[in-house]
Amino acid sequence: MTGVAVLTVLLVLLPLGAIFAYLIYKGIGSINWAFLTQTPKPVGEPGGGMANAIVGSMEILAIASLLGVPLGIGAGIYLSEYGRNRYGDIVRFVSDVLNGVPSIVSVTSLAGGSGSARRTTGGPWRLPSSKRHTHERHLHPDRSGVEG
Repeated sequence: MTGVAVLTVLLVLLPLGAIFAYLIYKGIGSINWAFLTQTPKPVGEPGGGMANAIVGSMEILAIASLLGVPLGIGAGIYLSEYGRNRYGDIVRFVSDVLNGVPSIVSVTSLAGGSGSARRTTGGPWRLPSSKRHTHERHLHPDRSGVEG
């Protein structure tokens, strides 16, 4: 049975690896400083880059983090201090459900394609990880550097 599983994995990964290798082979020569720093050119005109896509991705990440991380830290502190009640259970449940939703699907469906809407709806997807990390660090602080 293990041999069949290994064979099926190889049957799936082999074409994916071949496609990836082909893309790297054909596309590695196109990546240069101009490609990373120039904006796209009109169709049919040679050259151009993807600077606006890189900057836009950084904007979305920064604004979503500014909205989601403080809320997540606050939720983590609340849960570790006062979260042993029904409201704490609800916050944990919603956070765990949100943690399991793929962000690309949910942000795109909520935002409807608008860049500014994606920046603001991306914030809640930062919340579960920052909440969990803060909650765990607050419950089990690292005492390795503390003397006495």
